[in-house]
Amino acid sequence: MWNISVSRRWARALLGVVDRDIDLALLQLEAFSRAFAGTAGLSELLKNPNFSSNQQEAFIESLLNTVADVNPYVANFMRLLAQRGRLVFLDAIIRALHGLADLRQNRMRGKLTTARPLSPAQAKTLQQALEEKTQKALLLETAVDKSLVGGVSIQVGNMLFDGSLKGQLENLHARLLTR
Repeated sequence: MWNISVSRRWARALLGVVDRDIDLALLQLEAFSRAFAGTAGLSELLKNPNFSSNQQEAFIESLLNTVADVNPYVANFMRLLAQRGRLVFLDAIIRALHGLADLRQNRMRGKLTTARPLSPAQAKTLQQALEEKTQKALLLETAVDKSLVGGVSIQVGNMLFDGSLKGQLENLHARLLTR
């Protein structure tokens, strides 16, 4: 719970300075996160309490010197995370920043799961219907799950719209068991 409040605080601070460049800042932070995760042992090193904040700061500085076109606010943010020993929270900060950016830009994230792939036109039609229902712009991730048998299942925020054959059969089964 503590890391969630810390992450939100750092995310709000960055959002306050990058404002309109939030999507670019998120892309750059995610690139740093992927670099940390993709380098063997680096994420463990950053979590190691023996790796001092001075060492973390020197590491971030050397990394920033090799990367071109980093937003100056993002570069300073990464330096500050290193100085304060908060690099370990980078992924949680990114998640919190996504949530704050979505809220500010009146959008939601969701997942559209179907039994078979949808055409782009079908996916767009479903997305438009959901945007009307939620009154927000949607960023939908699509997935195929053959176990649904047919239909669609859509998760948007904390709402689940289950129009899958699998879901309907499970509901029918549950009702039959209660009788």
